[in-house]
Amino acid sequence: MIIVDIKSDNPSNKFAPCQNMAEAIASLIKDCGECTASGLKSKNFTEEEIKRHMPMANALVEAERMWMGF
Repeated sequence: MIIVDIKSDNPSNKFAPCQNMAEAIASLIKDCGECTASGLKSKNFTEEEIKRHMPMANALVEAERMWMGF
C-alpha cells in the first residue's frame, strides 16, 4: 500500500507540489516518451520530493490523460 504524503506550508495550496511534478512528468512524457526518476532530477526535483510526490503526480497525469486525451 502506498500512502501519499502531502505536506505544505500553505494548506489552501497543498496539492501544488504534486501539480508541479505532474506538469514535469507530462512534459517528460511528451518530450522523451517516458518519465523516470532521473528525468525528474533533471527538472530539479530532489530524491525526497520524488519519493513523496511521484505517486500522486502520476495519478494526476493519468487522470488528465484520460480526461483530456493527452
